[in-house]
Amino acid sequence: MKRIEKIFKSVILILLFSFAIPAFAEVKILSPATSQGRVWSNRQVLLINATEDEEIFYSFSDQDPLTSGFAYDGPVSLDLNGSVKLNIATVKDKKRIDYILNYDVDESKINNLTTLEEKKFIEMLSESSVYNLKCGEELAIPETFDYVISSNNIEEDFETGRTVSISKDSNLERYLTLTLRSRSNDLYNFVIHVVPDNQVEFTQNTVPFEIEQWSVLKLKDKKYIYTIDDGWWQGAGKEIPLDRTKSHIIKWQDVDYDITNPVLSYEIPPVPSVRAETLSDSTVVISLNGDQSYRFAKGDKYLNNYLPQGLFKTITVDAFQGENFSALLPLSVYSENVLQGTLYVSVQVNRKMPKSPDIIISNSANEKNLKMYRDDVSVSFAASKEDYEIKYLIEGPFYKKNDDIKCTEYDLSEHDDDILNFESYKGQNIILKAEDEKPCAYKIYSYVIDKSDNVSKTISEFVQIDKCNFFVNANASSNSIKIGTLEYPFDSLDDIEKLVNNRKFTNLFVEGEISFCNKPVSLKQNVKISGDENTKVKFSENAEIIMNNASLQLENIIFESIENETSDKNNLIVLNNSTLEILNSEINFDSLKNATLIDARKASVLIINSGLTASASEYASLISGLSSKISISECRFVTNAATNVNISVKKSTLSVKNSECKVNGNASRIAELYSSDGIFDSCLFVLENCSQKSDKNTAVWKDKNSRFSKYSSISLKGFSN
Repeated sequence: MKRIEKIFKSVILILLFSFAIPAFAEVKILSPATSQGRVWSNRQVLLINATEDEEIFYSFSDQDPLTSGFAYDGPVSLDLNGSVKLNIATVKDKKRIDYILNYDVDESKINNLTTLEEKKFIEMLSESSVYNLKCGEELAIPETFDYVISSNNIEEDFETGRTVSISKDSNLERYLTLTLRSRSNDLYNFVIHVVPDNQVEFTQNTVPFEIEQWSVLKLKDKKYIYTIDDGWWQGAGKEIPLDRTKSHIIKWQDVDYDITNPVLSYEIPPVPSVRAETLSDSTVVISLNGDQSYRFAKGDKYLNNYLPQGLFKTITVDAFQGENFSALLPLSVYSENVLQGTLYVSVQVNRKMPKSPDIIISNSANEKNLKMYRDDVSVSFAASKEDYEIKYLIEGPFYKKNDDIKCTEYDLSEHDDDILNFESYKGQNIILKAEDEKPCAYKIYSYVIDKSDNVSKTISEFVQIDKCNFFVNANASSNSIKIGTLEYPFDSLDDIEKLVNNRKFTNLFVEGEISFCNKPVSLKQNVKISGDENTKVKFSENAEIIMNNASLQLENIIFESIENETSDKNNLIVLNNSTLEILNSEINFDSLKNATLIDARKASVLIINSGLTASASEYASLISGLSSKISISECRFVTNAATNVNISVKKSTLSVKNSECKVNGNASRIAELYSSDGIFDSCLFVLENCSQKSDKNTAVWKDKNSRFSKYSSISLKGFSN
């Protein structure tokens, strides 16, 4: 396996004669959790990390641990249900420190578990006070649990259940807690004992001297005389400082000199330095740079100092997935089985999943939290820590599966969130664009990688950009927000002018019976108004649509003006250099004296399969065109007035095909053409309620500057010709 050497900030370089012993906390309560007031669903285990020369006692309720308690000598199950008050007292150097923990246990909560897998997992962990897990073995935490694995009793973020393990090569023996949170938010807490698979017994080399913390040589056995580096022989009882930057040879022989006495020797090598390497699987390997005889061993002064029995050339440190393990390891160092001193090595293995990044979408037109946007959006990302690397992937644009305005499904056939396609985020704003007349969607994915190469959960956002489609529903709930979406439609057309003029194209779908705003509306951008078989838009007495250099489409809708006796509004729709399409619709316009439904100037008008009616007392017309192009097919036209003309055009082209046109009144014509060109084909022209019939009752009249490009298959009823 390829190794990548990494010198951590925590790696200790051992310096000459400088070996200060760090101040350890007097006691560390690992279990139960020290957070006050927690309710556990299982009985708890008392687990304390302390030095060997500390005495620890515990009791319950208000009893004094020293006089009425129990001595603590290792993990112990606390077989208590309900409210628990735990008292802990530690004594060291005749100094007493007290701790009080309050928590609750409600074992009935186990009945809230919903799956057999959950129940079996809890039962397995509950079989003994401590669950032993060998390095290399797996612990399959059900996905229906959230979990925290910790060896420091610090509040941490939960992660989703998964299979966790520690490398088989790990040398550390550890106790830690596994906290579980069920889907019903019930909490369980267990103690896990991690057991290395490589414990080895060893025997110290028996020598008549002792090396105290690397730099002092104590000549202890009075039966011998000693020489250091071939210097003068000397007796026992002395403490000799050593320069550990170089090797030393100590020799000794029996104090009763005899030429036949053996002279024994031992080489004291230079002090080593500590090195930490991170392997490709993120485990940390601690080794010694120096003489090949050096070995690590368990420090004797600490009960929970992590190393098992044995001598180790290297120490492998690993952590569970979801754990951030850090510790100051007291490591005894031996050379040829002779203790040289203790090193304190700070290590950290972080396998905790970092917090996912935030996806920031900037757009003032965000429709609340509906992920619906009415304009292009700016996307950026933010991580909870500056040293996290942010990765992102943006897919799209995706378009709807069909052109139905109510279609909410997008064609995601090109979707591919392969991790290899993710890019590193460099702090830039990313613009997601949509066409003015075509809604689209994007899928945004992001995750972070921390400095330990842990990867967060991938989060995603589905962003819809719809610049044009809006919904109006007469039955919209009065309690809901009104933002014009299918789910939260407008309930009126009062703001149509502002809505339309603020975008290049507006597609309005109307349901139910809606009143048009009671004022002239000037529209300068393209708009389509459509509906279903139950849609009706009522125009009040002052309502009028004025199109300026824009297009208006009306489809599958009924427009009806409200009868009044005071307003003499002449027009319903005014076109100035604009286009109008009317498809499958009915429009009825009533005015007091004069009524021209459509007034077209330099305009284009297309009407198909629709019915138009205009009524007034004096004059009524459906279309008045100037310098315009007008095309009518499969329509029904009716005007009612003393004088009425279905269509009147000047300097225009007019085409009427497959339609029925009717006029009611004495001075009535189907069409009048002034300096215009006309096509009339396969139509029925009807004159009714005319009491003054004469040869002047001509269905289609034209002046001398006009012509018929085609006039055929015309049926007349009530006209002279």
